[in-house]
Amino acid sequence: MCRPAYRARTEWNGIELFERNEGRSFLIEPDGALDAYDCEKPIDTPYHKNANYCSAPKRVYWELTRKCNLACANCYNRFAAPHFAGEMDLEQCMRLGKTLYENGVWIVQLTGGEPTASPHVWELAAYLKALGFYLAMGTNGVWKREVMDNALASGIDWLIVSVDDEHLAQSKPLLKDGVLAAIETAGEYARAGRRVRVNTLIQEGNHTYEQLKPLAENCCRIGVESLNCIPLRPFTSEPSALKKQLTKDGFRAFIAALEILRAEYPDLNFVTTLDLKPTDSHDRVYKKEKSCAAGREGCVISPYGDVYGCSYSLASSLDGNDPERARFVAGNLDECGFMDIWNDSKRWAVYRDLQMYKHERCRRCDYYNANRCIGNCPIMVKNSPGAFDPYCYVDVGYQF
Repeated sequence: MCRPAYRARTEWNGIELFERNEGRSFLIEPDGALDAYDCEKPIDTPYHKNANYCSAPKRVYWELTRKCNLACANCYNRFAAPHFAGEMDLEQCMRLGKTLYENGVWIVQLTGGEPTASPHVWELAAYLKALGFYLAMGTNGVWKREVMDNALASGIDWLIVSVDDEHLAQSKPLLKDGVLAAIETAGEYARAGRRVRVNTLIQEGNHTYEQLKPLAENCCRIGVESLNCIPLRPFTSEPSALKKQLTKDGFRAFIAALEILRAEYPDLNFVTTLDLKPTDSHDRVYKKEKSCAAGREGCVISPYGDVYGCSYSLASSLDGNDPERARFVAGNLDECGFMDIWNDSKRWAVYRDLQMYKHERCRRCDYYNANRCIGNCPIMVKNSPGAFDPYCYVDVGYQF
């Protein structure tokens, strides 16, 4: 079946179009000529349209399982329920996938844990592709040959491979068993003509030009589209990881390294969650105006039906006894429908209430008001709404 090139949905300020082949979205004015596009009928949800969040998430990060073949020290998904009991089965996943598609979600990114450890990952991937989603997968890339073959056959449009120091150290003994290393997994997928991104966690020990250059060279060698450099967040679930968090001097060195590497490798798109550079080329879907995309343009669904804004938040801990966790979990699908959860802003205050949870220093900042910076991270409010983000370009005195 030949599908229209574009999907569409109605927002408060016009119609958003999503281009299926390239995985990008853009807005046309309310009186824009929709008939100029090969487009499906716009999805118009019955919920109130709001300037503060999209009528449905543009991208859903769907954690299929907490199972994983690695145990990386800094992973936000290290904390799994005993025996992984209660993870959604294939039938539940298919019903949820249909709901997401019918309400205008553009991209589903299968993740975990390690998504390929889910017993129904390939059946679900085939179903989601048949529905018409742009399908992504976030993986550690330590795959056996069979997994690579299944991934290529599944038609996954975008592969995001996490490559971290602990990850690479753990993968070495597995190579003896014929497992594809993460970098080589990314390279093989790229050589098959697919879109590939490499993610790496930035922390003390891998944040300077000299430390990042070999990874950049490898990414260029294997032909991946982008390298996403993610500074280790404060208030991570693992207290010992705080010792690895960049100091102000370290963050300044990281920014300087990015500037040099971007000039040396112009064909590689260097992405970071904290960047004063124009962001249109960094993400084809998220705009991140006035804040990050969490809870406003995208969300996470856990294997147990929890819906929340960001995997780096306390929502990933699965610790039901932590009173702070409730602030970051918008709801559970056993108790409420997905779209009802999404459209209830009281559940998403930590991400949507920018007067309370966006630092006043950000609200006065020219970079923030010009949408060149998303401001302090909402996760920083774990201890206090007044907490300020240590990864601030102005605060570290960096000059472009």
